[in-house]
Amino acid sequence: MNIVADYHTHTIYSHGKGTVMDNVMEARKKGLKRIAIADHGFGHFGFGIKVKDLPRIREEIDEINRRFDDIEVLFGIEANLTGVNGEIDIPDELFGAFDIILMGFHKAVIPSTVRDGWNLFFKNAIDSINPLKGNHIRN
Repeated sequence: MNIVADYHTHTIYSHGKGTVMDNVMEARKKGLKRIAIADHGFGHFGFGIKVKDLPRIREEIDEINRRFDDIEVLFGIEANLTGVNGEIDIPDELFGAFDIILMGFHKAVIPSTVRDGWNLFFKNAIDSINPLKGNHIRN
């Protein structure tokens, strides 16, 4: 199997260890043809990307795409599920800022409403430790 792309990379803009360029250089070393810089969404406690950083990240990615012709770099984000109806932590007016949007389910996220927080996070946590709700064989 020949892997040619990685659409889920993080940088120092969220909780990654490297810069955008570090990720690109590592991807090139591995022979990847496409990567996405997809740092955590705005609502992730402690790790969420900052809205003020979006123009700088876009500029870095555009410059890299002009510089290298052996790899394509997409500007993405790993949005967080914040509501039971599919709400995510990306405001509508920012959707156009990204080339790709991934969605993750993380526990350290600001929910859309208190009810969503209860249903997504608290009830899931309780169910995960409830021995009556676990994976079991039924006769």
